Amino acid sequence: MARRATLIITVLLFYVAAASLFQAMNRAFWFDEVFTVAISRLGSMTDVWRALGEAADTSPPGFYVIERLLSGAIANERVGFRLGSIVAVPLASLCLFLFTKRDTDPVAACIAAVFPLLTVLYSTFSIEARPYALMACALSVCALAWQRASAPFGALVLALTLTAAVSIHYYAVFALVPFAAAEITWSVFHQRSRPRVWLAFAAGATSFMAYWPLLSNLRQVYGRYYWAKASVFRAITSYDEYMMLMTVGAMLGFIAVLSGALLVYVIRTVRPRPHDPIPPDVPPPNCVMALGFLWLPWIALVAAHVAGGGVAARYTIGAALGIAISASYVAYWLGRRASAVMLMCLLTAFGSKEIVFWGAELSGRNARRIDVDSFDRLLDRADPSLPIVVANGLEFVPLAYYAEPAMRTRLVALLDQESAREATGTDSIELDVLVLRKYMPITVETYDAFETQHDRFLLYASPGHGEWWQSRLLRDGFTLTTLAADGARVLYHVARPLAQR
Repeated sequence: MARRATLIITVLLFYVAAASLFQAMNRAFWFDEVFTVAISRLGSMTDVWRALGEAADTSPPGFYVIERLLSGAIANERVGFRLGSIVAVPLASLCLFLFTKRDTDPVAACIAAVFPLLTVLYSTFSIEARPYALMACALSVCALAWQRASAPFGALVLALTLTAAVSIHYYAVFALVPFAAAEITWSVFHQRSRPRVWLAFAAGATSFMAYWPLLSNLRQVYGRYYWAKASVFRAITSYDEYMMLMTVGAMLGFIAVLSGALLVYVIRTVRPRPHDPIPPDVPPPNCVMALGFLWLPWIALVAAHVAGGGVAARYTIGAALGIAISASYVAYWLGRRASAVMLMCLLTAFGSKEIVFWGAELSGRNARRIDVDSFDRLLDRADPSLPIVVANGLEFVPLAYYAEPAMRTRLVALLDQESAREATGTDSIELDVLVLRKYMPITVETYDAFETQHDRFLLYASPGHGEWWQSRLLRDGFTLTTLAADGARVLYHVARPLAQR
């Protein structure tokens, strides 16, 4: 059974890496990734640190150390900048397999390895030049090192990987809570402490404090209009974002069942009852750690409220690791047959999802975050002398990145932060674009200055951020004439009436 499980995981993880590589080669960079590329290409890490100090990105310097190394080693930029994420996801699954296999059996361990592949960790972040897959991988290595932290080498690896995790994403520091809770539980059960482990935790906390000035500046720049406001609703919906196979209610019920099972197991291990059907073979500290990761969105919510920061589901992607470990333990307690059935269900779900994906991919029906070809087609019949206002900042940035120099000079991002806040409650994208012009040749103008200088221009509108621009222009006396459309993406000719010129 162990050999068969190892074969399944090996084949599966090689497939995941190959599939991610293929997708990365065929996906244009989207908004966030362009920031990664622009900041990574600065002259030195000193320049990178200075840019991060100006709130050019929300990722710590450690992430950019990795990006600069990998992108410089691969000629294909779409692969080079995403290589860390491509490798990180299968490595994270492998670490979860090894972590749970030590306390359960090969089938339950396979469950832990497969679960992350049904989350956004694989479907989204494995092909993004962003820190989330790398953070999850670092935390999975941390879990493996903590499990072996009684040995000096294990404690050293724990210190290094915790430091690395926080250096990849600031919010990885919240993982110290599950680890600390697990370590306290370990000390209670073993009647002794492990100073080396607490020194490892201190190393992770120290690295976070070193980055505090950067994180504090981000809070000051984006203020109370940050797009990812901390809220109970956002914490609840985080679980839905991790696994899109379930509804929010079903996912919350699943999390509640896993949490309840782990809690009952820990309590019964502390106070066993006669003829208890659950043997205490899984170490309770591991269950406490898994519980902590499961509740990571709530830990982040409390911390964000205290510190006045924001939090998004992807910032606490470590919760996906908690789901995987918890599901593995519960399946193991249910017995080998139940574990085998659950594993087959997970593999079937994964296979079905991949078949649907590749069918849509080969037929050209898969949606792209940014479709440069569609934008070019819309411009075929437009006046080539007019500036092009891209209403949605999320599309403006990648379109400007991929545009030829002559086209890039025509693309304009308009700033009206007050209108943005009134329409959406946030001006984060406007602030992002404003700071990006320091590091990338883009045209950013205030609306008041632009509209006094241009009586005619083109407006490219798409769903999402910036949808209020059409009504704003109509209210200001402009006329909008549709020139071309591709689904929900529309190109307008915008003109001020002759009487108002």
